[in-house]
Amino acid sequence: MSKFIAGLRGREVVVNALNTYLHSRLAYGSPIVNAHFSMFAAQVDQGDIARFECASAIGSFSNTVYTSFWTIFHIFSDAKLLADIRAQVSSIVDTNTSSDGRTVNTIDLRRLRSETIIFSTIEEVSRYRATGVGVRYITEDAVVGEGDGRYNLKKGGWVLIANRALHTDKEQWGNDAGTFVASRFTRKIPHMSFHGFGNGPGACCGKNLALYHIASFMGIVVMKYDITPVGGLWVEPGQDGRDTAAQVAGPLERLMVRMTPRKDAASVRWEYNY
Repeated sequence: MSKFIAGLRGREVVVNALNTYLHSRLAYGSPIVNAHFSMFAAQVDQGDIARFECASAIGSFSNTVYTSFWTIFHIFSDAKLLADIRAQVSSIVDTNTSSDGRTVNTIDLRRLRSETIIFSTIEEVSRYRATGVGVRYITEDAVVGEGDGRYNLKKGGWVLIANRALHTDKEQWGNDAGTFVASRFTRKIPHMSFHGFGNGPGACCGKNLALYHIASFMGIVVMKYDITPVGGLWVEPGQDGRDTAAQVAGPLERLMVRMTPRKDAASVRWEYNY
């Protein structure tokens, strides 16, 4: 209970800081925060806007950043996957010459979704690296399972579902459930056993935005840079599971890499066509 109270107090510190920021430093904030504030201020008590931003930051930044980290890790530690993704991105690039003589490569975002290996890799990261839990409120008495796996669920109770347990169930995912398979989501998957972005009425409403956000970032990164580990070998850094709010936990150990512009990067500009 003491940890729970400490958590509530910690959240209040963040909410109060955000409230002060929104009412004194908003002019210096990002367009996203400004848009949020103007929309909610018209309908919501201003004291609650800070609470919304506190919760929004978890999904908007923590999960996206960690998922991006692991996507980079899996792509650049697998030479074949990196080559496949670069080939697919190259197939949706238009090349032109700018007025100053530079080569301009434009990635067509409208066609990015058709290059399925990037999106499959991101969703496989969400499956394989999942550390969060799903929460369900029991609205009526029910019995689930059978035999030794039979459970009586009582109305008014709560069920916590470990996403990692769902995501590594060999009966649903096959014998390779414990292995990272980048192409897994290019084929039919057991929908009810995948909670990377939640499921049912509690599913993340920003899933598609998050997928495109990460995919577009990956498109630029793989085409502009080579990333290699310091020391020459990719080493699994483990995951820090202490952050129970994150659906994908970040690395447990620091992973030092060298990020090098690819050949002719200085003479080529990469852009997106929306």
